[in-house]
Amino acid sequence: MFAELVERLIDTDDDTLTARLRAVELQQRRLQAEQSALISEVDRRGLHLTDGHRNLGGYLRANLNWSDFQVRTAKKLATLLDTVAGCGDALLAGRIGVAQTAELARLRANPRVRER
Repeated sequence: MFAELVERLIDTDDDTLTARLRAVELQQRRLQAEQSALISEVDRRGLHLTDGHRNLGGYLRANLNWSDFQVRTAKKLATLLDTVAGCGDALLAGRIGVAQTAELARLRANPRVRER
């Protein structure tokens, strides 16, 4: 399956390859924004409790097979998009990248930075 994908890409012209790479990046940004919104809503509804978990982290680890690091990063990002006006829209529209939002989320989670 992956080998077939690679084989198709080998035969792809340069302009098409660049266009596809950009399209995939935009799709990843949109999906990350959607996933963050989903995580926020799961948390708001307390679905982790009805699923038998004490906290959102346990729910995400169980349902998505995530590591502790992935859980922490996702929770910080969801909080960022919920609390910083325009950030979610920028990620959803593709104006800002996943790595940039992850860094902003990391900074936003720091109490000394958050207060400013």
